[in-house]
Amino acid sequence: MKILVAEDDFSSQILMEELLLPFGQVKIAGNGIEAVDAFKNYHSAKTPFDIVFLDIMMPRMDGYDTLAQIRKIEKDALIPFEDRVVVVMLTTLHSQDSITKSVYEGCDWYIPKPIRKETLYGVLEKIAKSEENKDIFGEIKKILYNSNA
Repeated sequence: MKILVAEDDFSSQILMEELLLPFGQVKIAGNGIEAVDAFKNYHSAKTPFDIVFLDIMMPRMDGYDTLAQIRKIEKDALIPFEDRVVVVMLTTLHSQDSITKSVYEGCDWYIPKPIRKETLYGVLEKIAKSEENKDIFGEIKKILYNSNA
């Protein structure tokens, strides 16, 4: 599985990479512009990301604008709604406004910071259950259930 993490905080980058490496290849982007560029490059190479994690508060381009750009790339490429990349927003913002704006821009899941392994893996499990028809997400289940054993 290919995972993109857009996060400007170095310690959060390390944590996310450590937690997500068991699930596949992890690409770290330090801001929204880097994330959009990586998304375009992987998409152009016909090796799109399966999951994107976006921090909302990043320099140069925030998570909302990054998400809007990702959804525009998908729309321009005529990617069907059901085949869009799964996007999880990460943030210290816990307001209803930030959640509403994230959903409006097209996020699928929302995880408040600080990131905890149990919370992250719980969301991954929910994603796997909601995306059962996609083979790649079956791998999430195998890894989660084997690591909890």
